[in-house]
Amino acid sequence: EGEGEGETLQQPRNPFLDPRSEALYVFVNDAYCRGKAGCPAWCCCVRTCPEAFEFDEDTGRATTTTRGMVDSQVLDSHQLWEAVGQCPTETLHFVTKDQLDWLLELQEQAKGFLADQEVVRQEIDYLLSVAAFENKRYNPS
Repeated sequence: EGEGEGETLQQPRNPFLDPRSEALYVFVNDAYCRGKAGCPAWCCCVRTCPEAFEFDEDTGRATTTTRGMVDSQVLDSHQLWEAVGQCPTETLHFVTKDQLDWLLELQEQAKGFLADQEVVRQEIDYLLSVAAFENKRYNPS
């Protein structure tokens, strides 16, 4: 029997199609954020939940204060859920840790000189729509 015969290559797990944990992290899709100058006060995530969000000094857009990882007390707060739910551009999303890492990597790629930003934006949009569906189906048992 030759080397590798009978072995099957295992595909890497897609964290969007197969979430293995609850969506307890927040991803800011900065492609849609209106930023400090464009977001009305009544729905501004930074004003609603400053424990979780702040404005990026370079872009003026919202970002998480802790790279998407939200303290358990803040996660249980009404303000965080209100901030995510009332964003008029649907910029904020609850995701799993694996999904967050993947999405942040894509965002970094979009900042690259050679990246086709529209293609990356569309991929992020697609992945977020899959995550929104699959994360609701996650069952820890």
